[in-house]
Amino acid sequence: MFGEMQKLVVVYKNELVVNQLKKMVETNDDEEGKIIGTEDGTIKIVSWDEKMWISQRKKGEIANKVLFIDKVKGTENLKPIIDVKFSKWGIEYGWAGNQALLTADISKLSVKEDYSEFLNEFRDLCNVAQMPT
Repeated sequence: MFGEMQKLVVVYKNELVVNQLKKMVETNDDEEGKIIGTEDGTIKIVSWDEKMWISQRKKGEIANKVLFIDKVKGTENLKPIIDVKFSKWGIEYGWAGNQALLTADISKLSVKEDYSEFLNEFRDLCNVAQMPT
């Protein structure tokens, strides 16, 4: 419903990563007339480790949207059906229905030139994302 906070279940292997995501999503950083990232107060991150995910999955249907970060146990059968939206620099993400998968392979950026090129492209993407509409 309009005005209701949406829950996003984030299943993780590394708690530091999910905490950084929570900080970015849940920080009240909007400015008057301008939404920064996600609209303030619209998304609540619920974080589950692999053990919690497996437990909850066994209990039945999960109605919330779920984001898997990294190679979480139980996503082996999800990966083949994911509609990949981005795959470059060892970073891949996509989704199928209410489930999204985000993985990163840092070995893909072990060559200094590749890493520099990645940073330049990332900065360009960030600048485009912050342009006013």
